[in-house]
Amino acid sequence: INCSNSPSKRHLGNKIASRTILSYQTTFKKLKAFDTYCKKSHKPNEIDQNYYDSFLAFLEDQLYITNLNTQGESIRNLKTFLHQLSREGYEIHPFIKDNNFVIRREKAITVAFDESELEQLINVEFPEEKLKNFKNIRDLFIIGCKTGLRFSDLIRLTPDHIDDTGEYITIIQHKTKAPITIKMLPLVKEILTERPPFKVGSSAFNENIKQISKDAGICRTVDGRIVEPIEIDGKEYHRLGKVKRIPKYKMVTSHTARRTFATIAIRRGVPVHTVMGVTGHKSTKDFYSYISMEDTTKADDFKLIFDRLAPKRDIQA
Repeated sequence: INCSNSPSKRHLGNKIASRTILSYQTTFKKLKAFDTYCKKSHKPNEIDQNYYDSFLAFLEDQLYITNLNTQGESIRNLKTFLHQLSREGYEIHPFIKDNNFVIRREKAITVAFDESELEQLINVEFPEEKLKNFKNIRDLFIIGCKTGLRFSDLIRLTPDHIDDTGEYITIIQHKTKAPITIKMLPLVKEILTERPPFKVGSSAFNENIKQISKDAGICRTVDGRIVEPIEIDGKEYHRLGKVKRIPKYKMVTSHTARRTFATIAIRRGVPVHTVMGVTGHKSTKDFYSYISMEDTTKADDFKLIFDRLAPKRDIQA
């Protein structure tokens, strides 16, 4: 499978995104590793139920990939490869149409800040030696929480994206290539006009936003999974650990900002489809799996509804 971006190698006429190419290349390496492990080069018409089961077992037992979403990405790409080979005239095993050829998934565990936590982040103070970098990353995160923009758009944001009225941001989204206009809240306007953020890599951002969140006191425990080192036969590997209670700051990433925007907006009563217009979700099912409502948040919302509906004597009692 040639995953290049040349005009002749497009998926159904669409240019393949660089991120998708990287995913294809990663899966291709896993398939080659499986062939090496089996001491056999599998042909497209040999990708049957046995291959499927054996490949998943290989991912888990030999490559130590236990996360179902990561496994599912490999299976999804494998199906894409097979469909492409079929279009090119290769014989494909009928198992590709079987209901057992499923793409594994599990609900990702994510977090979002509530309004008090966001206020803690806004007011956190930094040591002098880290002031410039930490303040820049904090500002980028705040803009994400206040606009819902993706990280790929945040790091491209400059004062030039402010429209002539000085009240709105207009930007062509990197992922969708579609324009979006967002009303600037006062803090966003202050950051963009007085101290425009500078670009930072995603790895550095994700590492430092955890420390910034910790310094801000975002430390209460939540259910979460983090990448942990394991040693096997004297070699160190990294894999996603089991779900356990961990400090919330360890789960914070660049994507937490967008989830915070959506979650706070919904809690404030902004119509779902209005929020979806900013986040770009096409279905309410996908959107509701995207926002983060922790158990305490759900309990608070339930109490608010109960207080509104309950007779006054019940509330006073």
